[in-house]
Amino acid sequence: MVDRFPRLRCKVRRRGLAAWWVVDRQFSIENHVHRMALPSPGGEAALREVVADLMAAPLDFSKPLWQCHLIEGVDGGCLVLLRLHHCIGDGVALVHVLLSMADLVPDAPPLPPQPRRRRRADEVGSRLGWAFGRALDAVAGTVAGTVGAVTGTMRVSRQIGALVQETVQIVRHPSHLLELTQSAAQGAQVLFEMLMRPSDPPTPFKGPLGVRKRAAWTRPIQVQDVKDCGQAVGATINDVLLAAVTGALRRYLVRRRFEVHGLEINAMVPVNLRPLERADDLGNEFGLIYLTLPVSDPEAAERLRLVKQRMDEIKRSP
Repeated sequence: MVDRFPRLRCKVRRRGLAAWWVVDRQFSIENHVHRMALPSPGGEAALREVVADLMAAPLDFSKPLWQCHLIEGVDGGCLVLLRLHHCIGDGVALVHVLLSMADLVPDAPPLPPQPRRRRRADEVGSRLGWAFGRALDAVAGTVAGTVGAVTGTMRVSRQIGALVQETVQIVRHPSHLLELTQSAAQGAQVLFEMLMRPSDPPTPFKGPLGVRKRAAWTRPIQVQDVKDCGQAVGATINDVLLAAVTGALRRYLVRRRFEVHGLEINAMVPVNLRPLERADDLGNEFGLIYLTLPVSDPEAAERLRLVKQRMDEIKRSP
């Protein structure tokens, strides 16, 4: 895994507002792979406690920001828990990292070690990141308002590239400017509606955040069962998942004897923006959309229909 993704050999160096990757010259796999046993008498409750403790423990910034824990004594077997900092990659990227450790068929022969690649590129990128960070620190002293908009060398270069591409398109096809203007107007309208969206009403889900975390999971669910649930209304797997979360929030509130009549809760849903051909690229490439969850509706089928309808409207919007 480390050979395939050289970023896992890098640690974060920080100075002022700047942060950049540097190769850890003292990298040792023993610092990242840990073996432990589930406390007696074991069981799922004990496993949840161990996972919750690990979730609450911060990663060590003096080393690459990931750890792998082999937890023994889990139902007569063992469990592998992998912790990676979000700056290494988003959910889709890290699922790809996990799948890279798995075989496609049972009892597959061990793969030969892959040569480390892009290490020099990582080092060059680190030096560029450091230089950019120093420049960013200097700019921050005089133009503090622009710092928040400049979030990284790669993002800025992509924005500049996109701007150049748009300019070329406008020169070649003047009608493209009209399309851009219309898109901007539609986008401004959506932004205005989002800014004017009322705050969620007070519920048991609102309150100060603490350090302590709790871990929970479900039994495995067959993907085909999820697809069958959504087939009646043409819903996607994500629609079914969001409708299930909506139902869970409703049941929790009802158990707490909280009034759910007319209640709707705003959720932020992450959306992957990384093309499949760049699945090996780490980092964060996702957007966030606002979705209003129909918590008040008592019927599961109607909740699914409403969630699908609202997601479809978002997908058609700017």
